[in-house]
Amino acid sequence: MNNWIKVSDQLPPENKRVLVWYKTHVPGGVEYVARFGEISCGHWRPEGGNGNFDSHVSHWMPVPEGPKGEKL
Repeated sequence: MNNWIKVSDQLPPENKRVLVWYKTHVPGGVEYVARFGEISCGHWRPEGGNGNFDSHVSHWMPVPEGPKGEKL
């Protein structure tokens, strides 16, 4: 099942922790990474970090439930 949502189709609620799929530059090219993030004040923010990565996020998805219904 693919639960990834295109940023161009829909954004998550403000300040809601989600998984984001984004590109980052690494030596020798570009790499795609999934990590936790959220939209805060209209910008994508990595969890636990400052700044934004607006232009790099292409997809997001709600955080799935973990074992026994616990959130990641």
